[in-house]
Amino acid sequence: MRRLALILPLTANLLSSCGPKTLALPVDPVDRAASCGVVAAADARKSGNSSDVGKPLPLAQSAHVLHYAMLAASAGKKFEAGVAANVVQRMPTLEAGITCGQWQPLKAQCDAAYPQAAMASPAPLPADPLGAQLGCSALSEFIGKAMASQDAAYGDQLTQYRLLGARLDPGIGAKLSARGIKGFEATQAARNKALGQVVKLGSPAAVLDACIAKYPAPAKTAV
Repeated sequence: MRRLALILPLTANLLSSCGPKTLALPVDPVDRAASCGVVAAADARKSGNSSDVGKPLPLAQSAHVLHYAMLAASAGKKFEAGVAANVVQRMPTLEAGITCGQWQPLKAQCDAAYPQAAMASPAPLPADPLGAQLGCSALSEFIGKAMASQDAAYGDQLTQYRLLGARLDPGIGAKLSARGIKGFEATQAARNKALGQVVKLGSPAAVLDACIAKYPAPAKTAV
């Protein structure tokens, strides 16, 4: 999977529009998703009343920004990491043109274009145990790598995601083998398919919370 660092060099323009320009979402799927990511980041900064653009957003909000890239990457039958990377790379380029206009009305357009990103709570995890475990593992891995550059800010949460993957992966291997899925390419294809499904369940952070609740760490035994 291509390394994906979520870096959004958002400027002070996020806190107020600097022009009367009326905006519309682009037709191009990559630019459309990138635009909605910029809008989500702008809205998070404005809602938090923070002009310190050097300070990371809370992980859930950063994951919400990234969600648009993940949804664009899941438009087909499997998750395409290259598409997600392209979306993230376009965000800084598009940011100034969006935040210097009337970006607020774009929120409703983004909700309509990406209803999964606007869900108040996530849909249930897949009923198939392998699908749920694969999806949770793949999502925890993807978010962990995307947020790795912000480990100082998100360390505790990223550790929980890494531990989730460590709990799930041994059992996943056995289940894949039982279904005749063997080898790196076949395994990666199964992970990408599962990731493409769980991405559509709702907010990545909320879905990962559901994964951790469903697959908790073993209780410590008293000595």
